[in-house]
Amino acid sequence: MRTIAAALLLVSALPAFTQDVKSAILSHLKVSKEFTLKVAEAMPAESYDFKLTPPQMSFGGQMTHLAQGLGFFLSPFAGEKPSEAKPASNSKADVIAFVKTYVRQRPLSGWRR
Repeated sequence: MRTIAAALLLVSALPAFTQDVKSAILSHLKVSKEFTLKVAEAMPAESYDFKLTPPQMSFGGQMTHLAQGLGFFLSPFAGEKPSEAKPASNSKADVIAFVKTYVRQRPLSGWRR
């Protein structure tokens, strides 16, 4: 009898737990998007090609990679394959436009809290 009561209690709490997890993920993704855009906007345009060492990605490449990573993570939730889109160039304007557009296209906007 205790097992059945515990199972019922667990099952009844599952929707609330799921909603809490969903809210936490959405909140984290929103903050991540906003922070990424603030970092991208704060970097001077002439530094978008900066690499600490030659084999590393440039700053613009890192910003592109972050946006693509978010798309890769979220695409399965919308039943999509991740896009291999890239910005027109590694310039500050193109990278920021890409990040804004690419992140906006992900299914995050369709999820409700």
